[in-house]
Amino acid sequence: MMEIRHNQGFTLIEFMVALTISLLSLLAVSELYLNSRQSARLQQMQNVLTEEGRFAISMLQRTVAQAGFRPVTAAMPVSAMTANSDRSLSVMFTQDGNQMRDCAGNAAVGNQTLTIATVNSALRCTPAVGNAVDWIAAPDASGQGVELVDFRLSYGVDTGPATEPSLGCGDDLGNGNLRGDCVVDVYQVPAVGSALQRNIRSVRACLVLRTNMTDPSVLKSGAVIDCAGAAIANSQNDRRLYRLLRTTIQLKNR
Repeated sequence: MMEIRHNQGFTLIEFMVALTISLLSLLAVSELYLNSRQSARLQQMQNVLTEEGRFAISMLQRTVAQAGFRPVTAAMPVSAMTANSDRSLSVMFTQDGNQMRDCAGNAAVGNQTLTIATVNSALRCTPAVGNAVDWIAAPDASGQGVELVDFRLSYGVDTGPATEPSLGCGDDLGNGNLRGDCVVDVYQVPAVGSALQRNIRSVRACLVLRTNMTDPSVLKSGAVIDCAGAAIANSQNDRRLYRLLRTTIQLKNR
């Protein structure tokens, strides 16, 4: 007698089990995808902070260090360094045809006076003649890049004691005034035009940057602190990444 087999489909229970497993797998894959996208976005935000900060600091260091540079046979410029404020300075130097650089990082031509200051949330270098260059640009509609939140300067002043002019420390302006001992005694912001201007030996700079991009996963326990130690308004819940950078720059030939 021939045995007759009946093909049977899934039972309802088997179907529900299979559906549940499929849904769980789909959920796991979706979660992995979302986490990967979030990690990639955070990495992008970190990268842009690092690169923009590194560029701004490197340009500050190179440009400010040139203050007062002159060939051996040239006199020290009287206005080698002008502390305009705690947010702006001007440097003067003489090009040497090779090492000295302008705001754009190109070889400087002739005597140069460059002013570094914040302008509309940008960190800008402006030559006495020519076009200004934004080292940190003001935010635009693209949402990319970073924003300059704070920029502060203080100046290392050599207050003495007086040394022999032959040591070549500082600039006596040709009248035998205090030349100092080439050692920074205090960091401050001298008044523009004060006698201390010529005795500036170094500059301390502080920048606070934040990303224009936001991410819901960026959580902070409190407000971010600026260069002066004050809380930055709304920084604790704006979902942006911040970075504070500091550098001390010694002036050439000072």
